Amino acid sequence: MLSVSYRGWQSGRYFTFLSTLVISFCVLQIPNSEALEVETYPLHEGLVDGSVVLNCSYDEPAEFADQYIYTWSYITEGSDKITIFINNGGEEQSFGEYAGRVSTAGDYASLQIDNLVISDTGNYECDVDFYVSGDQGVAITHLDVYKLVDGVDIMGYSTGEYVSVVPGDVTTMTCNAYRGYPEAVLVWYLDNVVVGNGNNTYIDNGDGTYDTTSELDYTFSVADHDKAMKCQSDQTPEIQQLQSDYVMIDLLQGEPDNPANCECETSVTTTTTTTTTTTNGESTTTTTVTTVERVGNCVEVLNLH
Repeated sequence: MLSVSYRGWQSGRYFTFLSTLVISFCVLQIPNSEALEVETYPLHEGLVDGSVVLNCSYDEPAEFADQYIYTWSYITEGSDKITIFINNGGEEQSFGEYAGRVSTAGDYASLQIDNLVISDTGNYECDVDFYVSGDQGVAITHLDVYKLVDGVDIMGYSTGEYVSVVPGDVTTMTCNAYRGYPEAVLVWYLDNVVVGNGNNTYIDNGDGTYDTTSELDYTFSVADHDKAMKCQSDQTPEIQQLQSDYVMIDLLQGEPDNPANCECETSVTTTTTTTTTTTNGESTTTTTVTTVERVGNCVEVLNLH
């Protein structure tokens, strides 16, 4: 404020000018920064090609609640922060590999990520800053992205195909599951009753996914004829969805899997049975010869006399 007082002589009279300058400074006070309580869940989960919402909530300040900046960052293994999304009072920007895939979801500062990929797995920071009111806070969450296996295949057979086996002999079956994360455990069922896991081995595909191979040795009985042998992937608890393949068991019935003239290892078993019957002092001898040829994993009765 400027105050000026003066007295003076007019028309040649003595003029006295007295001025007093009083200056007052108006200081703009910025509120002290206060910790804002920001909350999120410790863990979020999603599936490849799907969407997930990373929750981030807070208590709004009493004033200037529309003056905010939400910043989402990906935290690397080296603890570096990579900004992937900013919402400045409603104006949104996304960056890098997340460009076009992220946006504000619902109320508060929650973030939706679309078209998930395995490399989205990691830690994320939600930074909420009400820069006028001075309220600011952060929260950190972890995201796991899983991938359902592309498929399950019992090797060498079509789905639902009849497989001829020899009762009492050990039959080896192999099953594969492709490109899953986490690694799928393959479980074998005979008419929905678990018969074993087989020997599960895993191959790292180098892209975060794994192939699984299970080899099962199983001895079928006559009672197993016309039952379904199923191989099913298990990625629980991360993924509840299941993938499976199955074949039907045929014990010495139906057509063999391979033609008799196929080029594969074969063996021939011949059984001769001789029966002697005596009637009125005369003996009668009957000879029965049964020849069985095994072709691969099939059995074909060739001759019966």
